Amino acid sequence: MLSELEKNLQSDESHTLVPPLIRPVDDPALWPENSCFIQSGGMERTRNGRLWVTWTAGGDNENAFLMSAWSDDEGKTWTHPKFRIASEPSPHGFKRSHCCGVFWNDPLGRLWWIFDDRMGSFDGRSGTWYSLCENPDSADPRWSVPVRIWHGVSLNRPQILSDGTWIMGISLWPRRRIYGFEGQTWEYDQYDGDYTKELDPLRKAWIFASRDNGRTWERRGGAIAEQREFDEPSILERGDGSLLMYLRTYYGLAETESFDRGYTWTEPKPSSLLHPPARLFACRLKSGRFLMVRHDRRPGEPPCRDNLTAWLSDDGAKTWYGAFRFENREGVSYPDGFQHPDGRIFIQYDHKRTDGSLQLSIFTEEDVAAGKVVSARAELGRTVMRTQHYGVMK
Repeated sequence: MLSELEKNLQSDESHTLVPPLIRPVDDPALWPENSCFIQSGGMERTRNGRLWVTWTAGGDNENAFLMSAWSDDEGKTWTHPKFRIASEPSPHGFKRSHCCGVFWNDPLGRLWWIFDDRMGSFDGRSGTWYSLCENPDSADPRWSVPVRIWHGVSLNRPQILSDGTWIMGISLWPRRRIYGFEGQTWEYDQYDGDYTKELDPLRKAWIFASRDNGRTWERRGGAIAEQREFDEPSILERGDGSLLMYLRTYYGLAETESFDRGYTWTEPKPSSLLHPPARLFACRLKSGRFLMVRHDRRPGEPPCRDNLTAWLSDDGAKTWYGAFRFENREGVSYPDGFQHPDGRIFIQYDHKRTDGSLQLSIFTEEDVAAGKVVSARAELGRTVMRTQHYGVMK
């Protein structure tokens, strides 16, 4: 039997199907330099060279909303926030939050803003939405009415397979994570009620695929790792067409493989890559090598969000080399990035979050292979956005 709170959540479910609003930022109080929280989302480069960045403001909780800004000089200077995704509370007063967002520039030159929508911190369902901007280099960019793909959360950008299929990882989290509501009687990660129980068979990390340039998306297959946390699936396609997916767990990383384009997956197993419970970034470079950016953790060391390190693989992710540690500070996390047409690699991440900042490091494939800066084009630790008290000693 559902409690009064759960019944009210159920009653307000239809509210989360109303497209969120993408609004201009017209209040300076919302700017990072006038606030105290910032969390990395993603950074992307448009066809004509503008850089877009998105981040979470308000908190990693039911108060979260998404912001974006751009740079027309390759990240040297940035506009004040231009757009935000924020929604009104539900009829029963539950906050509607947006905590995960990422940008992706598709082959047609459209900029995708992919984001989540949920009541509270997690309502047992969530939703993965996107909006398209067909003039992302304009002085007046226009965003389409957001479209809902499915339930769940997508944190990492889509990938394009060798056969032209677009794929995206979407995770539907465990029901125990329901949280962030006034009057709740349970602690974080300890919900044991029946609300949204009907979705339990779907709670895993899924692969969605599109064969029509993103007009429609097909749910293919998925996987559940032991001790799963937020999943945050990151997918690589090997030379033989098989897929490798990394999943975030409480112990670090799990790996699973698919040999049929994502319809079925092997049982996830712990990865040999030592890593804290945190997001990583992986992609294929123009050279054909894989790039991975993750926290460098040595055997016996505690799992910390520090030492962001870039690695390369020439053999389909069997082995990794380079170990280019470009960020040594503690409290750095959530890398995302892209490869510039001139070959440089742009990696954006956050530092500290509360009273924190967004950072950008730029380097080359040669730097990564050497494990140190050997090019004249590297620039490490550039501040993109900072909160009001970032760097202030307390």
